[in-house]
Amino acid sequence: MGSPTRYFDIFGLKPSFSIDKHDLKERYFEISKRIHPDKARPSPGEGTSIEEINKAYDVLRNDLARARYLSSTKKFDVGKQFLMEILDYEQEISGVSNDEDKRNIREDLQKRIDHCKLHINEEHLAKWGYYERLMKMLNNKKKEGK
Repeated sequence: MGSPTRYFDIFGLKPSFSIDKHDLKERYFEISKRIHPDKARPSPGEGTSIEEINKAYDVLRNDLARARYLSSTKKFDVGKQFLMEILDYEQEISGVSNDEDKRNIREDLQKRIDHCKLHINEEHLAKWGYYERLMKMLNNKKKEGK
């Protein structure tokens, strides 16, 4: 990944969780046009590759990926009590059968994710990842129609 701010540097942005995604998108398209292989032929090893720009854009436009990228610390141990809470959620999701229960779980998980976004630190970042996984599990349950 290089320097902890490399991806932000590519787009000329200040390293921060809160970014203007529209501005990021505009900068991405502008840079992409400038270095597109059909328009420019940079020497090998010179500048930033299109692959790195695409990777940086993918990371920075995703809230969780951006938060993880900003966090240069080791993984945080969320503790046994939190993991038990996650297991309870998993059981609840696997047994949910009606739309109202799914909606209630989704709303609760979204509130927890929003809380993590507002309080970015190692603990909340670790928890956010678990909540996102539960949200995907719930969404997949919806697709199954069960």
